[in-house]
Amino acid sequence: MSYPKKRVKTAAPITELVNLRAARIAAGMSQTKAGALIGKNQSHYAKIERGEVSLSAHEALRLCLRFELSIKALLVTAAQLPKSE
Repeated sequence: MSYPKKRVKTAAPITELVNLRAARIAAGMSQTKAGALIGKNQSHYAKIERGEVSLSAHEALRLCLRFELSIKALLVTAAQLPKSE
């Protein structure tokens, strides 16, 4: 007998790229325009920020250059941020 797999929901994606979102907002850029920088639509770009889809090395480099981020800073995830009290 086979049982259906249960999906586990988390409060927030572990791989959310928080610095990417912050840099985009600081630059006053919409997700639509940021997505256009890497040839993606707004929906796909939003999934990148939320960590739901992968970001290629080429896409990461283009975004880092535009937002003046290092690759290391780009790849900081929500799980790596210090806990606020």
